[in-house]
Formats: sequence, structure tokens, C-alpha cells
Amino acid sequence: MNKGKIAKQIDNKWRDYVLLKAEYRCEICGKEAGVVHHLVFKSESKKLRFNEKNLIPLCSSCHSKFHLFGGKLKRRMELALINKRGLKWANYLEITRKRPTEQSFWTVAYLKKQERKIDKLSTVDRR
Repeated sequence: MNKGKIAKQIDNKWRDYVLLKAEYRCEICGKEAGVVHHLVFKSESKKLRFNEKNLIPLCSSCHSKFHLFGGKLKRRMELALINKRGLKWANYLEITRKRPTEQSFWTVAYLKKQERKIDKLSTVDRR
């Protein structure tokens, strides 16, 4: 199996885990969530791709606003998240995003480790 397919499977497991943990509620408006948004985009930080702190449960409307409208509306939504999750959370994401990444870390072994991590979290939360 190639790295892209493995990563997609892990993304799906994280989506299911985050939505279940949030009781399928949008973190912005409280409506039913069906999407998990990466606040720091996957293309900006592979390290944050599978990091629970970077995954935000959203309804499709709020998710669209993040991607389609940008500007002041996107910033207001980000500030609402910072207000809810705290400045320490926002600083953690920013520091992690800026930290240099070794090219070699994105290996099948790394992805399998991430898969074991989400499988373990999912099992613990079901108890």
C-alpha cells in the first residue's frame, strides 16, 4: 500500500474519532458537524496533519466559510476558536507549524505509527 492511501485511511480514522468526541457538534456554531477541518492546512505542516489539536469539528457551512470567504470572516472564526481553546493552544499550533521538518520523517513506518496511535485512542474512548 502506498503512503497516500495509508494517510487517507488515517485521516478518515481521525475524522471519525474527532467527530465522535465532539458529539458531532460544530465547534463554531454548535450545529451538526460532519467535517473535520485542519486549522493549519495539511499542505502547510505534515507534522500537524494527524495532531488532534489541529483538527476542528465543523458543520459544512462553517467549513465552507473557512475555505471560500477567507479574510475578516475567516479571522473571526479563528479568533472564536482561540477564545474557546485558549492562546496556549494557538501558540502550540504556530510553533509546531514553523518548526522545520525532516524530509525523511514521512515514511510508511511513521504513518503506521500514527495509525496505531489513533487506533489506540479510539479503543480507549469506546470504553
